[in-house]
Amino acid sequence: MKIQFKSTIAGLSKAFPPQPAAAVKPAWLRGPRFHAGFDRATPLEQASRGASTVRRCPGVLDAMRNGFIVPLWTDIHVKYDGMRGDVAMRAALPWAKIDRHPVEQFKSTPIELLASPYPCVFKLENPWRVHLPAGYSSWTLDALYHRPWMGFAILPGFVNHDEFHTANIFLAWQRYDVGELILAAGTPLFQLIPVRRSGIGLSVEDAPEEARTERAGENLKVGGWAGRYRRLFSARRQ
Repeated sequence: MKIQFKSTIAGLSKAFPPQPAAAVKPAWLRGPRFHAGFDRATPLEQASRGASTVRRCPGVLDAMRNGFIVPLWTDIHVKYDGMRGDVAMRAALPWAKIDRHPVEQFKSTPIELLASPYPCVFKLENPWRVHLPAGYSSWTLDALYHRPWMGFAILPGFVNHDEFHTANIFLAWQRYDVGELILAAGTPLFQLIPVRRSGIGLSVEDAPEEARTERAGENLKVGGWAGRYRRLFSARRQ
């Protein structure tokens, strides 16, 4: 299986190309993997006393490494006043289109709370066309853990990119102070995760006693030494 990103802007594939999420390593990952003083502890001490930091959490790391990171393709100037609920965005490049969608389009929905106190969200016209094999779609999500908080959130979406190849991005501004700043080209903007479309049934029931024992056994297996979850439960990466 292969995903294709096709730029509608000449040169963008060289300047700010999408990358595998696993290849994008934010600076915070270089911080300590254990609490202060535990870097020299034995594996048993590290496990029994909760010494690990989030930099060793498989759930966080796998969320970061899945799919592809699409960087911002232009500088964007933002001027905002969180006291009055005023915000304006302007792209540095003329071909980079930004549309403003008013609150009336998402009144009384969870999006209204995400965008508050601003009466709008912004649609960034994505210059990338996304092509996937038949039967595959994409989640478009905020760039999970890949950038420091910059005052905005990307609204999640789901697109059948085997047939429809546009992936426009909706952004909610979330700073409550007053100011102006530049969102720099190259900033990790969103994470695209391809998934196969398939129907799956649902079963909901109380777990039998052996399932509770199984859970305790899983917890015992991953405790004590680093890397056990990876060796015992993670699927081999292709």
